[in-house]
Amino acid sequence: MIIKPGDFIRNYRVLDYIGEGGMGKVYSAEEELLGRKVAIKMLDPSVTHQEHFRQRFINEARILSQLQHPHIVGLFTFFLEQESYFMVMEYAEGQTLRDLIATVGPIPEQRTRRILRQILSALDYAQTKGVVHRDIKPSNIMIGENDDLKILDFGVARILANPQFTLAGSRLGTIYYMSPEQVRSPRDVDSCSDIYSTGVVLYEMLTGRLPFSTETESDFLIEKQIVESPMPHPRDYYPYMSDHIVDLMNAMTAKEPSLRPTAAEAIRALDTSSLDFIKTAPPLSEKPAPVEPVAPTPIPPAPKKGMPPGLRAFLVIFIIAIILVTLGFMLKAWLDINPNLFGPRSEEAVAEETVEGPASEKETLSQEEIEANIAARKRREAENAVRSIRPRFSTIARKAREYKAQDEYRDWPKSLDAFIDPAEADTDQFNFDWSDDGIIIAISNRAFGKAGIEIYYTLDSDHFEIYDPDPENPPNIDPAWLN
Repeated sequence: MIIKPGDFIRNYRVLDYIGEGGMGKVYSAEEELLGRKVAIKMLDPSVTHQEHFRQRFINEARILSQLQHPHIVGLFTFFLEQESYFMVMEYAEGQTLRDLIATVGPIPEQRTRRILRQILSALDYAQTKGVVHRDIKPSNIMIGENDDLKILDFGVARILANPQFTLAGSRLGTIYYMSPEQVRSPRDVDSCSDIYSTGVVLYEMLTGRLPFSTETESDFLIEKQIVESPMPHPRDYYPYMSDHIVDLMNAMTAKEPSLRPTAAEAIRALDTSSLDFIKTAPPLSEKPAPVEPVAPTPIPPAPKKGMPPGLRAFLVIFIIAIILVTLGFMLKAWLDINPNLFGPRSEEAVAEETVEGPASEKETLSQEEIEANIAARKRREAENAVRSIRPRFSTIARKAREYKAQDEYRDWPKSLDAFIDPAEADTDQFNFDWSDDGIIIAISNRAFGKAGIEIYYTLDSDHFEIYDPDPENPPNIDPAWLN
């Protein structure tokens, strides 16, 4: 079933194509009678007859029908039309939290707290309904006006009271946000797992990056780190965060599920700035906020008997001056550790400091130098992202050849994500697509400040090509990195 803008699906007029995932496509539409804008999610007809995908789609609709919360995308209706399943949902305006982090980097703590509280409120409500999301991550969180958010994609969610809705033998979720128990046994997760994933999202909001390397580590090593290793201290990547938010992050990402707070307890911790009522979790590696070194105070020799009064007065003034200078250094160090001591800093000030560095350094840089530094950072991000997807192409190519050998080459559905391990396909940076002439396409979502990047891999010739819509704007990707 091919859908184009202007087509009607029952009484909904299709406005535009939004995107697609492993199970289908999403369109914006207008309800003809009410004039209401909606989102329509269609299960790809090519997988409708596959029980695995059909049950996941129906399960998502069943769960959404039970959830009515201001921070969870709502379901209006669900129906079967021309052998295709459709969900009509609330249309969520804005951008994903993934795109926001990619654009601004570390998010100031005050703003992070507002976003985190809404996520926790939605999870607390879902918990009362016995629902576990199981795939909390920035790309499933839509940020709208005034930072009002909606949690999306309950396609792998689970109703605890109905275990038959959990698909046997399937690995669900996104590896970088999985809890230790989700890595060990995907079927044995509960609401504690959503709290852990939210803690990882909190880490990413405050630092601008994931705790474990997505560029140099294999999935096996990342799983091992999730289960066994402490997270790197968030101040390794961004120093400007309070001890309280670090402690809350630590509690939410405890290896032992019983040590994590509930969503309600985490909300209380945010509102009261106290964690006394939360079970003690193993601490992160100790790393205080950066402190400027304080020069030791020299001790002048004791005055000898009979020292002239003038010299004695000079020494007293000299000692007092040294003490005042030392206290000044100590006060500055204390303010660096507690930047919000005299009121929170504005988000604009924090964002400016993040991009351009401390004020003393900023004053010495020209506008051209600042722009060059930003361009260099974008180039490094792009280089790392492109290099990181080469192994994923190998996996996809292998599976593509398997299908070709089975004479299913032409019938293979367009979306590749449905046929490869979600941990390999869902990078949150690239979506993989397939063309009938044997070309695999990786399309960049994180555009690194530009129009986007498309990487083409021809299956038969094992050749890569990169399409860079704006080569004059960094990063200007080099195809040699892939070939």
